[in-house]
Amino acid sequence: MQRLVDERSPWATRVSPSNIHSLPISHLDNQFNRFTLLMSPPLTLINWLQNNNLLASSMKCDKCHEDCTMNARKKTIDGYSWRCKNRHEISLRRYSFFSQSHLYLPDIINFILNYADGYSLWKCANNSAVAYGNTAVDWVSFCRDLFIQYYCESIRPVKFSGTVEIDESLFGRRMKYHRGHARGQKVWIFGLVERDTNRMKLFPVDKRNSDILIKLIQENVEQGSTIYSDGWAAYKSLNSLGYKHYIVEHKHTFKQVCKDPTTGNIFTVHTNTIEGCWKHAKAHFRRMNGTKLQQFEGHLCEIMWRWWEKGSRIGSILKLIQLYYPLNTAPRMTATFPVFPSWFNQQQASQDDTMCRLDSSDNDENTDTEMVTQEDESLHTQQQPASQHHCFDISGTDLSTKNTLLVIIVTT
Repeated sequence: MQRLVDERSPWATRVSPSNIHSLPISHLDNQFNRFTLLMSPPLTLINWLQNNNLLASSMKCDKCHEDCTMNARKKTIDGYSWRCKNRHEISLRRYSFFSQSHLYLPDIINFILNYADGYSLWKCANNSAVAYGNTAVDWVSFCRDLFIQYYCESIRPVKFSGTVEIDESLFGRRMKYHRGHARGQKVWIFGLVERDTNRMKLFPVDKRNSDILIKLIQENVEQGSTIYSDGWAAYKSLNSLGYKHYIVEHKHTFKQVCKDPTTGNIFTVHTNTIEGCWKHAKAHFRRMNGTKLQQFEGHLCEIMWRWWEKGSRIGSILKLIQLYYPLNTAPRMTATFPVFPSWFNQQQASQDDTMCRLDSSDNDENTDTEMVTQEDESLHTQQQPASQHHCFDISGTDLSTKNTLLVIIVTT
């Protein structure tokens, strides 16, 4: 027990100031090490950034193609710059994440680390001496560009398998008891969660009809997987598309014990995992009074990055900088907009369109009923084909006319 206490103590990973140049990125979670690094002399910080591939450790002149050396320059913000033998001067921050900025390196690093830790924009600006306004907003946008690129390369190509829960939720200002004015935009978000890995994907959609939702499911879920959902009629064709689709009717219960006649397995059907994801996703927006609709995609990518990266967020964001800023050429940012082709409101949004006071309610039942369009309402009224299976109680009473694959419901 004493050994475990010592390993968890901040003293276990503390690095002395004399060895701060060799500080591993994984030890930046220790506040002592972070403070020591940021308060170290400029040359020590520059050497640490170069050792961790956050600043270039060598440079060639574009004009004469000669190797440059790092020389002290009092007129520069960092106190150093690259110069070749022909006296051509190049910025020390060239091709780095810090290029074209007039802020001090310790302030930028402190801002990034605080933002990765989940602090609010005001708190990040206050802790790092960055102006709370356009400057702080710009640096947050730079960070979200990393998350967008991470989504395009690491999340978008992944297809879920096994057991997958799906659901939709409305993001936008909710009028409690139908009182007040519905200011701001509202966006439907379609979500998927892979149970085995607890990985999540979010997609903004214009409508919740079958054309959009079924296409997203086919693109992100392997055929033969088991899908749990609520009774939304847009999912009724999943069985015929090669999926094992099970439904839990939320108007009756939130958890059902089912038995598959083909295998005899008894299992519990629920969508509690994806419902819990909505709580965390909406908590991201609660501390903001609103966000531009054009920035909404970046927020969704940040939510997924924080969900997928369960370890040290500081180490994760610095690894993204290392990956997308190779230092010997321009940044490798290939993401195209819109990031999510499943919606078109973002392309038509004006500068004044905002998402005001995003829904802080964890219960989406009342919210869903407020935004059902005429097209969505028609989905509920469609008749089920006679060949589709129904959900039956153990007594034989018909509980639902929704589509289910060979499932017998056992009430608890």
